[in-house]
Amino acid sequence: MKARIVGLLAVGLLLAAPMFAHAVPILTPIGNVTINSTVYSVSLLSATDSTDQSFDDLNPSITFSDAASAQTATSALIATFGLGFNWNPTCAFCLDGVRIVYGVDADTYQYFTASASFGLQGPFDRSRTENNAFSFAQFTAMVPEPDSLLLLGFGLVGFSFSRRRNVS
Repeated sequence: MKARIVGLLAVGLLLAAPMFAHAVPILTPIGNVTINSTVYSVSLLSATDSTDQSFDDLNPSITFSDAASAQTATSALIATFGLGFNWNPTCAFCLDGVRIVYGVDADTYQYFTASASFGLQGPFDRSRTENNAFSFAQFTAMVPEPDSLLLLGFGLVGFSFSRRRNVS
């Protein structure tokens, strides 16, 4: 009898699990973009299924701290990938565009939208808990690793010694 009750509870939990599960956000790399001589790797953060997710659910990282920088990043994104770019092919339910966030407070976040149909739009404010069908752009500055710079330095030193040996 006890085993039957435990079995029924387990089946009930398995059936109810989808009601409590949130979609796990995925990060889709789309390429690099140059903004004011800094190269950024850009990825799109979105939900994995057709359920809308809020800002707090996806928790995008914030690269730009002011509207002017976010607007420049949005323009660079459009200039690099064009208006016809399919912003997030892995997120079929996401609307036509991607959000570039530049400010967050306790209740809202501020952003610009790069849209494949309409170009740059914004700035906008939205509630952090309101569900949306948008992807968020994640910008990561491309910084050379110290090991790469060290190897380059050793190569230059070795090259200069080999030139001196050939001259003598």
